[in-house]
Amino acid sequence: MEKLNIRWLSGFESCPLSIDTAFQARPQVLITAHAGAENTEPNTLESINKLMDIPCDALEVDVRRTSDGSLRLGHDSAQDGPTLEQCIQMLCHSSSHLLNCDLKESRLALDVLDIAKKYSMADRIVFTGEPLDLDELSAAAELHAQVWLNTRQIRRDGNASVDIKAARDLGLSWLNLCYLELVPELTLPALKESGLSLSAWTADTEEIISLLLSIGVQNITTRHPNLALRLRDGE
Repeated sequence: MEKLNIRWLSGFESCPLSIDTAFQARPQVLITAHAGAENTEPNTLESINKLMDIPCDALEVDVRRTSDGSLRLGHDSAQDGPTLEQCIQMLCHSSSHLLNCDLKESRLALDVLDIAKKYSMADRIVFTGEPLDLDELSAAAELHAQVWLNTRQIRRDGNASVDIKAARDLGLSWLNLCYLELVPELTLPALKESGLSLSAWTADTEEIISLLLSIGVQNITTRHPNLALRLRDGE
């Protein structure tokens, strides 16, 4: 069977991996459409409306608080973006997607959940992002929100055990990292024994998506969800 050798910098060391290019489909793997996926304008209602037609598992938006106190969509600035409530209104009746709220500021999570509860969407919210308030994330998890802890929040020396311990101490069940920072320890049995799932972003090529599928990542965030779905489902 043909082997594909990929080497990348994990951020701490050079990490060689070898995978089979003909891997088994893993339908349990979630596919998240990155904000602005499939060449749409990120953080717009038009983009969300188009991406809702793709049978991926989650849609990502960036969330900020504006000067008037409202939560709006936007990566670097959200002053002119649509409100988060408009986005949730679109999704609540017309789609079964999870909504990945990539929080660009701290102290937003509980306000996001307050809006989501109005539309019975609280159980479909996923939180990612940095910098975040870890106490607030823990409180959100206690309210049964899904929190995917960004490893950049906690990692200092490249030791994956620090990531695992921090997530478990906070009562979380997911780690979220850039695929370039993937270290071997996060795909070893120790991770499974900890009860943690692993999310990786942002994988935009067939080669990298195939790699992440083969090593057991449980969520892949991508700007090309149609490609990722075809690879995941073996089409």
